[in-house]
Amino acid sequence: MDARFENCSETRYRISMRTPTVTILSSVDPLLREAAVGAVRAQRPALAVIRHELATVPIDSSAHRVVDIGTTTLDTRLEVDASCCLSCLLREDTIEALGAWQAHDVLLVLPPSVEAASVARGLTESGAAHIEAIVMAVSSAGLLDALVADRPIADIDAVGDDPRSIAEILGRGLEVADVVLVDDRDQEVVPALPALAPHALILPVTASVDDWIGTARHDPVRLAASLEPGVPRSPAAVASDHRPLQRVVWHHRRPIHPDRLVAALGSDALAGVVRASGSLWVATRPATAMSLEIAGSCCELGAVDAWIAAVPDWPRVEPTRAAVARERWHPYYGDRAQDLVLIIERDGLAPALEELDACLLTDEELAEGADTWAARTDPFVEWLGDEEELLAGAVGPEGPER
Repeated sequence: MDARFENCSETRYRISMRTPTVTILSSVDPLLREAAVGAVRAQRPALAVIRHELATVPIDSSAHRVVDIGTTTLDTRLEVDASCCLSCLLREDTIEALGAWQAHDVLLVLPPSVEAASVARGLTESGAAHIEAIVMAVSSAGLLDALVADRPIADIDAVGDDPRSIAEILGRGLEVADVVLVDDRDQEVVPALPALAPHALILPVTASVDDWIGTARHDPVRLAASLEPGVPRSPAAVASDHRPLQRVVWHHRRPIHPDRLVAALGSDALAGVVRASGSLWVATRPATAMSLEIAGSCCELGAVDAWIAAVPDWPRVEPTRAAVARERWHPYYGDRAQDLVLIIERDGLAPALEELDACLLTDEELAEGADTWAARTDPFVEWLGDEEELLAGAVGPEGPER
C-alpha cells in the first residue's frame, strides 16, 4: 500500500506500516529554516512535519514537540532533565513520535543547536526510520565570516551552557549534508559550497520541494565512516581558480612531533584554514588515535580511540573502519596515519601545508625508534589522560582477523 494520508473519522490518519522515510532539515539561520518549512507545508501538505521547540528549556525545563499533518497539529510538552543531552532527547522522542503517528513521509526540523549527524545515525541504527536526506539551509551572505567567527550558538539557541560556536555547527553540518539550500545573495560565496559540502546537491532555497524531498541521497555507511576515528575523510574537491576555498586532504604515514604540532596550531601559517577535521597520530602517543577539529578560532584536539595496530587482538570495530584498516595496513605503521581534511582559503594553502609537513618527524627523529619516543614526556597527558588507560579501555572481544 502506498503511503498516503486519508482523513478518517475522529481526525485519525490511515497510512502504510512501512518504515518511515525521514528528511532532516537543519540551519543556523532560523528565518531561512522557517522559509524552507513554509515551502514544504505549502507544496506538500500531506507530509508530516515534526519539530522540537527549545525556547522553554531554560524557562521551565521543558521542550515542545510539534507535529503538523494536513490541518492537524499536535503540541506535546516534554520534560527535560538538567543533565539531558538534547540530541539524545530529540532522537528518542522522534522515534516515539514516528511510532505514534506512523507517518510514512516525514520532515524532521532540528533546532539550530542540534547537529543532524548524531540524529540521523541514531535513527538509522535504531531501525526506526530510513533517512532520505540531510538538508541544510544556509545564507550565502556572511557565510565565510560565520565560519571563522567566534559567535556562540547560544546567541541564537540559548538552551543552556553550550560552549560550541556557530562556526562549529555550521562546518559540521555542511560536511555531512546531502542537500544544501542556499539563498544566492552573494554570488562570490556560492562557488565555495562544493568545498564545504563535498557530497551535497546545491540548490537555491527557492527550488521546488520535490527537488529535495524524497531524493534518497543519504548514504548511512558514508555518514558512519565520517564519524569513525582512523577512517580517511572524503577526497579533495577539484581545485578551481574561481573558488574562494579549496578542500584538500593531508595524508602522511609518519608520526607528528608533539611540540611542533602544538606550535603549528598557534601559528599564523594556519590562519587561512577555515575548517579542519580528521585523525592524527603523535609520536609520544603511539597507541592513540587523536582527533583534530578547527572551526573559526576554536581548535579541539582529543583522544578518541586506540589505533587497531596498538592492541594485541583487534577490538570490535565499526565495519567500515575495519575494511579501511585492512586495505591500507602497513607492515610497520599498521593503520596509523595522518588524515586531515582542510578547507582553506586559496592563498593560504601552501603555507598551511608546509607548516603541517614540518610537524612530521624527520628521518633522523624517526630513526630513534618508537620506544625512544614513547619514553619522552607527553605534553598531552595533562588534559587527555594516560595513554595506557585509553588502551586498556579499547581492548575488546576478538574481532575481525587481519
